[in-house]
Amino acid sequence: MNRRNTVIAAFLSVISVGQPLAIGTAAVLISTTVLFSVPETAQAESAGFYVNRGITKYSAGDYSGALSDYRKAIEINPNLLQAYTNRGLTKEKIGDMKGACFDWRRASSLGDEKSAKWVRNQCE
Repeated sequence: MNRRNTVIAAFLSVISVGQPLAIGTAAVLISTTVLFSVPETAQAESAGFYVNRGITKYSAGDYSGALSDYRKAIEINPNLLQAYTNRGLTKEKIGDMKGACFDWRRASSLGDEKSAKWVRNQCE
């Protein structure tokens, strides 16, 4: 089964038959459920999977886990500016401004204006 079909099947498995699809906050929960319902092996080459999981871990206060996931996303796709931006935010959160600035500079070099602003305002 290809990845697209796996995602669709996983999504359909979490929706109750005959029930309307929830929107708003519930939609986020559904998308998170879908993301984690798809076997990780089917997603292993997807940098986006690791960025999304890193965001979830960051939101839950698991900064070490978030850093690990952003690192994995960067290994898969070294040009994924969102992984650098988010890893920089996580490093800032744990007090590693040198590391945060390094990541924001990389994201800025890839075209992220928000990261460029953070470099100007927070980095030497």
